[in-house]
Amino acid sequence: MTSQSGDRADSARADSCAYFVNNRPQVSWAWDLKDRNLNFLRAIDPGYYVHIRKHEAPILEEAGLDAQYAAASIRLAHAQAVETLFALLGALAQAPYCPIGWMLAYSNPELREVTKALISIQGLVDKSAWEEGVTLGKLANLVFSRTGWLEEKVASTAESFARMWQHWASSMLDMHQVAEYNSFKHGSRVALGGHAIRIGRETTPGLAVPSEGMVTMGGSVFGTSFYTSVELGGRLHQYPQQRSHNWSATALVDGLDLLAMSIRNVIACLRIIGGDDPGECEFQIPEDPAAYNLPFAPVRGVTLSSFDLKLGVENIEPLTKDQVLHRLRP
Repeated sequence: MTSQSGDRADSARADSCAYFVNNRPQVSWAWDLKDRNLNFLRAIDPGYYVHIRKHEAPILEEAGLDAQYAAASIRLAHAQAVETLFALLGALAQAPYCPIGWMLAYSNPELREVTKALISIQGLVDKSAWEEGVTLGKLANLVFSRTGWLEEKVASTAESFARMWQHWASSMLDMHQVAEYNSFKHGSRVALGGHAIRIGRETTPGLAVPSEGMVTMGGSVFGTSFYTSVELGGRLHQYPQQRSHNWSATALVDGLDLLAMSIRNVIACLRIIGGDDPGECEFQIPEDPAAYNLPFAPVRGVTLSSFDLKLGVENIEPLTKDQVLHRLRP
C-alpha cells in the first residue's frame, strides 16, 4: 500500500495538550501542535475591526438607511470583537499552550460560564491553567507582564484594560444583547432604528395627549427591534416576544479600536507563551488615557424595552408532545 503525502508511521505518536474548556476536559492532538498554535494566532487579525470603524463611522452622519446600515455593521463587528476577546481570554486562562484547541472546542454557553467566573470575586477557581482564582485583573497583569515595560506602567495599563474588559463582559453576559447578536447573525432578523419614549398626563380619559403635552424621556437614533423566543412552561411552547434595544453608535465606534488593541495584546501574550519571538509580537495601548472611558458613555433614556402584550402559560392550552405530533400528522 502506498502512503499518501503527510502520512506518519502507525507507531508514531502525535503531540498532545490537555486542558479544560470550562468544566469539560479536552485533549488536542497534532503532529505539529506548537507550530499549529502559533500559525493560528498569527492569522487572527484584529485590524478587521479597525477597518470597519474607519469605513462605517463617517456614514453615521448621513441621513436615512445608509446611516442605519453603517450602525448595524458597527454593532455586529463590536459584538463579534467582544466574543473574540473573551474566547482568547478563556484560552489564556485555561489552555495557554493550546489556544487553537480551546477556541475550536468551546460553545457559547461554556464561554459565558468562563466569563462569569473571570469577573467574579473568587475568579476561575479550580479549572485554570494558572493559580487558583484567576480573574480578568490577573489575566491583564499576565498579558502586560510580557511587554518588558516598567512595573508601574504594566500595573496601570493592566488596570485600565481590566476595567474595560469588565464592562464588555457584562454586555456579553446580558442575554438580551445575546439575543440581539443572534438575530443579526442568523437571518438578519432585526428591524433597524432606535426608539424614544414620551409620556404625558391625560386631561381627558381615553384621548391621546397632544404632542405639546408630552415629555421625551430620551432615546437614540440607532438601535434595533427584534423577536426573542420566550418559553411557556418548557421548550414545546414558545411566545415570539418583541424587544427594542437602543445603543450609542459613537460609543461602539470608540470601542472597536480598544477591542482591536485588547485582542492584539492577548494574542501577543499567547504567542510569547507559545514560543514565538517576543520582538515579533506587538502590544498596543491608546495614546490618550481618556480613551479608556469613551466606549462606555451611557445612552440617555431607556436602552432596552418591550411594549409587547403579556402572554403566559395561563393564556394557552398546554399540549403534550404526542398531541402536537398528532396535529402535525393526524
